[in-house]
Amino acid sequence: PQEWFNRSWAGQVGRVETFLRPRDNGMSPLEELIGDKITKENTIFYVCGWQGTIDGVMDFLKPKGFVTEHDKREDGSFEVKYESYG
Repeated sequence: PQEWFNRSWAGQVGRVETFLRPRDNGMSPLEELIGDKITKENTIFYVCGWQGTIDGVMDFLKPKGFVTEHDKREDGSFEVKYESYG
């Protein structure tokens, strides 16, 4: 975010996992932004990046019942598609 080309960016910065981690009020910054709890019934995620990023995101999503395309349910449903670069 400190690069010249990003000078006008005013949004969230940092690792995506911190955007998903609940704060003391029980809501994550993402949930505060959209004004609703993140559930598998109302949200689909597409995550791309290094495997550590994917794992960090899934550490938050798995306990909420989110399933990846790789581990989709018998009926073929899933809420998380990811692309890992290593």
